[in-house]
Amino acid sequence: MNKTIWGLAIAIAAIFSILMPIVLICLDLPLYFDRVFDLFGFFVSIFIAGLGYRTIKSLKYFSIRSILPTVLPFLTLLVFLFITTEFSQVSRDYIAYQKAAEALIEGGALYADRAQLYIYPPLLAQLLANGYRAIAFFYDIFGAPQELPAWDAVFYIYQCLQYFAIAIAYFLSLKFVRDIGFRSRFFSKMLVTATFIINEPLYRTFHFNQINIWILNAFLMGIVLLQNRAIASGIAVALGVHLKIYPILLAVPWAIARTRTAILSGISTFFIVLFFQTHQASNLSVWQDFLNYISRGVEKPTAYRNNSIYSLVYNSFKSLLRILGIPNETDWVFQAIDTFVAVLTFLIILEFCRRLIQREKQYKILRSNLNETSCAIYRNYGHSLDAIALSLLISPSVWVHHYVIAVPLVLWAIVTQYKYRPQLPWLGTFLIIGLPTFDIFPLSYHRLLGTVLLLYITSPISTSYYFQQNPKLR
Repeated sequence: MNKTIWGLAIAIAAIFSILMPIVLICLDLPLYFDRVFDLFGFFVSIFIAGLGYRTIKSLKYFSIRSILPTVLPFLTLLVFLFITTEFSQVSRDYIAYQKAAEALIEGGALYADRAQLYIYPPLLAQLLANGYRAIAFFYDIFGAPQELPAWDAVFYIYQCLQYFAIAIAYFLSLKFVRDIGFRSRFFSKMLVTATFIINEPLYRTFHFNQINIWILNAFLMGIVLLQNRAIASGIAVALGVHLKIYPILLAVPWAIARTRTAILSGISTFFIVLFFQTHQASNLSVWQDFLNYISRGVEKPTAYRNNSIYSLVYNSFKSLLRILGIPNETDWVFQAIDTFVAVLTFLIILEFCRRLIQREKQYKILRSNLNETSCAIYRNYGHSLDAIALSLLISPSVWVHHYVIAVPLVLWAIVTQYKYRPQLPWLGTFLIIGLPTFDIFPLSYHRLLGTVLLLYITSPISTSYYFQQNPKLR
């Protein structure tokens, strides 16, 4: 079957799995219990079973080595389906999204109340508001079930989309590891499956209804689709920027590589969305409010579990002054902390500039030994992963769920370095995604430490050595 038709069929089945439970609850037939997530689990189970049967049936021979990599993706989908159906609940973060959407529906301002914690560009709130309007319109026609109020239905759809976003991220990650030379079906699927199943930031992202799974997908699409589907790559990154600013950092490697198609696609998509979300550019107040909001200063949490540079410096200063018996709540202390963080942030940016220059030099050397596709992967993937790491290192707030976007950095480190430094990539991976969340100073900054460690072992020179030595990339 043609890949486009097959992809379209999967998309239709996914939409059917999401919407059919709402329809059944509206029909109020005495054939099922009216818990909407249970019905979603039923339909998706059939969907997964059908895909699994078709895939296994296509195998030419049957053995553990052939069947296991075939079923691993479906087992991963089932694990996250169990989590979706059993543990989906509204979090404080989602309440902030919903309150922002309610403010839009009522004609209020998105960012008037800082206490509601909506700190994102306006698109997410607008999507939730329009989702509510669509559900309310549907209920006006077919009747509103008492078991599923409109806002509950919006949350249900949101969580279902989170589930499918995890599925998309899984398969994009598989393409990522194959692109960088890890072609074994067995080991590539084992690696990606383990990265998703043993992933504390991913579980917390899902538990707190955070949008970082979609940001991970924006980064992954911006990376793996750049070579052959540059337009789609640009669209994905532009939509990611509309949800959260982070993916805009990919503009730097794109500019260096002169990927004009992706850049133009991204800019066009960004302004097309902006055009429609501002009523054909007639009302820019929602974006003006957002820019005014972030210009007043963003959140700088100091909890130990927040692995930002600011949190580390703040708590280090406080602990040192407490030991020395010096008052630590004076203005000069806060000024010293801000100055130190600013200097450290500047030095971090300088280090990434050095890495960029070094990778460009190595890229020119590789061009004499490798094919153009492999050289482009070395250059574009390396720059893009540095952009992800930079966003985690210089952001004023980096909660545990933010580290879900480190998945491609983890895979990059393991694939390129496991032969040469077998302990370090696994240690860095464990520090980032393998440990639960706790508040013990300074041990709670293990994710920050893991990120620095993975950056150290994936220097432009060490990764270029991997590309030179891998016969699959020549």
